[in-house]
Amino acid sequence: MPEEGKLYSDILFLGLTRSPTILGVSYIAVGVNFISCLLGFIITSNPKIMLLTIFIHFILYKISSKEVLFLELLMTGSKCQKGRINKLYHKASSYDPS
Repeated sequence: MPEEGKLYSDILFLGLTRSPTILGVSYIAVGVNFISCLLGFIITSNPKIMLLTIFIHFILYKISSKEVLFLELLMTGSKCQKGRINKLYHKASSYDPS
């Protein structure tokens, strides 16, 4: 049992609720990384550009070590920020699902 005032987290629960990853990076981040480097290779016809995939994956891995779903959170946040019609009038922003 946990000590008084300490938060207890079950290892099995953490493992089952963690999002799926490829080498520590979420699927969406790996897809964006691969597609962007592949497009760079197609545009430049330089095979060395594919080495950027490893470097970008390392950066994404370091960011993912804190929060695995950082890209999904960024996309959700960008959806909530668009169309802030009442921001200037009310000095606040509200979520508009449309």
